[in-house]
Amino acid sequence: MALKLKPDDVIDRYRVLNCLDDKRTACASRYGAVEEHNASPVEVWSYNSPGTSSKGFPHYVESRKALLQRLEAQSDAAGHVVRMHGVYAGISVRGHANPKVVLITEPAPPALADRLEGKGLDPGSRWSLARQLAVGVAALHRAGIDWTLIDPWHIGVRDDGSPVLLDLLCARVHEDFQHWDLPFMTDGYTAPELLEGEDSSPAADVYALAATLVRLLTDAGTSDFLASEDGVVFLEGLPAFDRPLVAGMLRAALSDDTAARPSAAALAACFAERAERVTEAGLPAPSDWLTSPMQALAFWVGYQHCVYRHHDLPEGAIVAEFTRLVDAEIGLQRIVVREPMYRDLLAAAGAGWRDGSRCDLAVRGRGSGKQQGPVEAVVEVKRASVPDSVIDGDLLALHQLKKADPSIRAFLLLVAQASWPRRWVSHLGTANPDVESFTVVDSGGHEQEVNVRVRRVTKAAHSFRSISTATYCCLLEVL
Repeated sequence: MALKLKPDDVIDRYRVLNCLDDKRTACASRYGAVEEHNASPVEVWSYNSPGTSSKGFPHYVESRKALLQRLEAQSDAAGHVVRMHGVYAGISVRGHANPKVVLITEPAPPALADRLEGKGLDPGSRWSLARQLAVGVAALHRAGIDWTLIDPWHIGVRDDGSPVLLDLLCARVHEDFQHWDLPFMTDGYTAPELLEGEDSSPAADVYALAATLVRLLTDAGTSDFLASEDGVVFLEGLPAFDRPLVAGMLRAALSDDTAARPSAAALAACFAERAERVTEAGLPAPSDWLTSPMQALAFWVGYQHCVYRHHDLPEGAIVAEFTRLVDAEIGLQRIVVREPMYRDLLAAAGAGWRDGSRCDLAVRGRGSGKQQGPVEAVVEVKRASVPDSVIDGDLLALHQLKKADPSIRAFLLLVAQASWPRRWVSHLGTANPDVESFTVVDSGGHEQEVNVRVRRVTKAAHSFRSISTATYCCLLEVL
């Protein structure tokens, strides 16, 4: 049994307020508490720990402390785990010593399982959570930590939509070779080798992660997913051409053969790229006709670099090739307009646009006779290596266009030739999710806030590992 606490019990400097009996785990009791000096809220987790009744208990306590030290030293990994304030063992409560492990954490956010039951997650939110979970488990593995207990009941979702792993009952650092009998395993989310008594491993985490992702993305269990012919039918919200790859990755991650499972980093890269194609919460997905031209442009620029290694492509050549690729992709119901004036794209006599500035290309409906169709999107194209002031100028022009006509999609395509544009591309080679807004000074000296998202990144490289020398096409959208 876990240590039973009562209101006003004190553990170090934390005072217990009440029991939080949400049955989140059968191996711990949770309590609301406050830090006595500043009244900040915390939670107290009192664990039934592996080896409590054996000589292995002291080792388990030390392993918890080593785990917390590792997380403190690895901020990238710690950001994906519920914040922890301390771990205690053999504490004295009301004059009685109790040899249990007690963990002090931030208040745990609502469990992912509750969000799934409430049906409050749109497709974009689900894919965003999937990407962040995969990135988080990959970060833990890079830090040398196996988490083990990964399932919808032991993952919290914060108010900003970011997921956090909650329970370190079974987590361990890679250097810890002592065998434990795992005290708690969630049916359907535990790797088969753990059920047979083997120790935790990164491959076991990948199995649990994949089972969680199947539940998150499909509302199906792993048995139904694996019983289907290829799993593609469950992956709604993704473009059809992406579904076989994602389904194949998940099926491989759920393999009984640990050697056949991909790494968490491979899952993270796969989901990061595909999540960009799904509608984000509150945002329409980027236009379908942009996807193939962006990828083709990345290969074309990369090829030109291989042939003419010491000569950077001029911007005009990049614009011309991208325009040709878009023209071939948009079909018969749309037309590409090359270098139109901004003021000519707006129905209300330019909506106050006085200068003769032009954009690189616009896409509009074909219309009939002399009647022009509506403008759907405007695209500016720039080399990613140009000064920030040049990029800011394009963002400001697109921002003004959006203010004049919010129905027009406004994109800036940045092309990085054999270089890593760190401002827009993450360390995984995918869209940087932290880009949200910029303050740009207009020609009158006034500051304007421009809302921007990196909506899609395509790349071409000699190998998957060539992140720093790949060719990138980064699609920014001004909102």
